[in-house]
Amino acid sequence: MYSALLGLFANHHLKWWLLNFVSWRELPALIRSADINLMPLTESFFNTCKSENKWTEAALVERVTVGSRSSELEIAVDENKTVFCSAPRDFEDRLSEMIESKEIREAIAERAHRAACEEKLTIRDYKAFAEFVSSFCK
Repeated sequence: MYSALLGLFANHHLKWWLLNFVSWRELPALIRSADINLMPLTESFFNTCKSENKWTEAALVERVTVGSRSSELEIAVDENKTVFCSAPRDFEDRLSEMIESKEIREAIAERAHRAACEEKLTIRDYKAFAEFVSSFCK
């Protein structure tokens, strides 16, 4: 998959980078410095568990995510708020679309941002969450 992506980047004369582990405090600025958040993940238990987190991180800083389909992400995120890809060729096509259309990319990122702020932040439900967690300690 990565070799196909590198060819796609070269065709569009794009810069890309892979990030090593960074402090969570640095992560929002790094994600925001990119135009597109990529999640070309293979289906695995670990990747399935992380995919919603990675989508949320990008959505909170108003970045579109082009990602592989995962069972968890399909449940958690509406298709209008991200770009799902079913196969490597689909990934290339959808990524090209996001590269070529800033308008579409920004519209999806805006919907994702709104959804992340309205539906994904536990701060809105912290009391109910704290009560739920506390119930295990009685």
